[in-house]
Amino acid sequence: MKLRRSLLQLDLNERIVFFLHRHWFIFFKKVLSYLILGSLPFLVYFILKIYFPSILADKIIYSLLVLLVSLYLIFIWISLFHAWIDYYFDLWVVTNKQIIDIQQAGLFNRTLSKQPLNRVQDITAESKGFFPTILRFGNVYIQTAGAKERFVFRDIKNPYEVGQKINKLVKEILTTGVL
Repeated sequence: MKLRRSLLQLDLNERIVFFLHRHWFIFFKKVLSYLILGSLPFLVYFILKIYFPSILADKIIYSLLVLLVSLYLIFIWISLFHAWIDYYFDLWVVTNKQIIDIQQAGLFNRTLSKQPLNRVQDITAESKGFFPTILRFGNVYIQTAGAKERFVFRDIKNPYEVGQKINKLVKEILTTGVL
């Protein structure tokens, strides 16, 4: 907890209300698409084996195809790893004093934005589509009066509950005047 507190640069009396990640279904869709893309070379192999066996009989062409397929699969693997990094390290932290937006763009590019809760002006939650409605995930838009005008919590679990909790925190700060 101390490591997390120091990384986020929180005050001693500041408590974390919740951490938000994207819903698991978002990453599942990407994994599924990469599995489909990764299985294409095997499908092509069986098509070549059935309809064009002479291509696979030539050792030079076969070696070249193995090299190309290996490069393709490495590219798929690296792309999947990049998608996982982006999924896992994009996170939003809501404390009793502020909202922290951490966006990972690639392996070595991270953006951290903070906004005090007393600058929140409007909170909108939405869930569009079949899977977001059934699996209860969606977006929360937070309009602020700061340099970054709009915080967007994309594809998070229970967006309506998150919006209500943030709204409750904002009302508590505005009524008590303590930040």
